[in-house]
Amino acid sequence: MKNYLVYQAYGSTDILHECIYSILSFYKTNPYSNTYIVVYTDSKSYLQSYLGKKISYQQIDQDRINIWKGKIDFVHRVKIKILQDFILNHEGNLLYTDTDTLFCSDTSGIYKNIEDGKLYMHQNEGRIGDENNTIMRKVNRFFKSNVLTERIKIPPETIANLSMYNAGVLGFKTDQKHILSNSLVFTDSIYPRFPKHIVEQLAFSLYMQASGPVYEAKEEIFHYWNFKEFRSVLKVFFEKHHNLSVETLMERLDNISPKRLIKPKLAYEKTRGMRRIYQKLIKGKWQMPVYEL
Repeated sequence: MKNYLVYQAYGSTDILHECIYSILSFYKTNPYSNTYIVVYTDSKSYLQSYLGKKISYQQIDQDRINIWKGKIDFVHRVKIKILQDFILNHEGNLLYTDTDTLFCSDTSGIYKNIEDGKLYMHQNEGRIGDENNTIMRKVNRFFKSNVLTERIKIPPETIANLSMYNAGVLGFKTDQKHILSNSLVFTDSIYPRFPKHIVEQLAFSLYMQASGPVYEAKEEIFHYWNFKEFRSVLKVFFEKHHNLSVETLMERLDNISPKRLIKPKLAYEKTRGMRRIYQKLIKGKWQMPVYEL
């Protein structure tokens, strides 16, 4: 059974740079992989200038993107439609990752588990009914106070007891297409009444768990969704090294690893009270570590 790695990378150059970096990190940590990489993009030539022609590119334009956003005009709905489009013509083990990801180790174990019917998302972010978490509290209270449409037959108490998983990584077999169709119905029904960016993630969390145990990919894949500052690093990196080979680029990836560069930001965000105020006034919020291109 074939293994696939799927991305969506369109719009800003920042997203394209993230995608290139992620794919290069996959190559580096999976040197003997026979995984087929497919990128849905509006910038095929730009991606090819760094990655070559080994990758399969599915051309999409703004009209198609707008259609996939749907009547609800929700950007994260596009992910569901891309994956539905993909499985129309492909069969096998599907691993999807957002572009802001770094592969840290070999993924053969993940693909083997997917082939065995196991499901993957990036990381468990906590129980939806956790009233101490601001986002979870909003989600839980929405479902407690709203009657769900007939198309969404999930009791509020069931939702409260499930976990919210980060949807930056999704792994399942292509014949489990019901996960996508159910997630799409949920998103289209709920987003107009609860227009939050996490609705698509919530949909996947619910219907993945309804289909079986969900496994985390956080050890193999680092998802730096909270590190938009890294985009400026990537911009300089790829502008400087535009003419280098894939192999040479791979050798330099660790110089700017987001897993290392994000540490001061995470440390600052953990500070509280007067200590945080002191750091902000005296030292500034946080500083990017020194790195070499």
